[in-house]
Amino acid sequence: MVAQKERTCVECETPLKLVNKSGYCSKHLYRSPLVKERQQQYQQSEAGKTAAKKYDQSEKGREKRRALQRSPEGKERSRESYRKNREKILSRNRKYRQSPEGGRRFKSSRMKAKYGISLDEVEALLEKQNGLCAICQQPEQETIRGKYKQLAIDHDHKTGRIRGLLCANCNQGLGRFEDDPARLLAAVQYIQTRASKQ
Repeated sequence: MVAQKERTCVECETPLKLVNKSGYCSKHLYRSPLVKERQQQYQQSEAGKTAAKKYDQSEKGREKRRALQRSPEGKERSRESYRKNREKILSRNRKYRQSPEGGRRFKSSRMKAKYGISLDEVEALLEKQNGLCAICQQPEQETIRGKYKQLAIDHDHKTGRIRGLLCANCNQGLGRFEDDPARLLAAVQYIQTRASKQ
């Protein structure tokens, strides 16, 4: 009787059981052409697409996608995709920003970047001030294209701390005095002395 030659894994040369016809041990089975073909068939089936979508929406899937996007290969792939589809992407972004949800999100991210405050926090501050300027207690009077402007976010230029919401006139007035209390008090005294002489 002829002794059979012991079969080993193609990858690591681990001895295989006689029933194993793939040529790969369990550790390297995923590299088998047969397994790869079955995986592709599953991924293209409805069940596979549903499972992939479910995984992508899961926390684990999102984290994996973020990690890929942060990797050098992911960044290069993203740049290449942008170069190919630039006009389509810009058009889609423009359309989204013009929608109510997109406009709000864009505005909120711009405020967060510039002032470190979200749109929800600005709305809470506006409600606290009853929609009026923190200095003159009047609503905004300036308009842009027929719509009243929103109250300006007043912040300390040295610390970046938000002080309140002001109308355009009060905000510009503070800006002209460079937020200097001494100059503001001098201006108040000047107005009071000139008014009393008349």
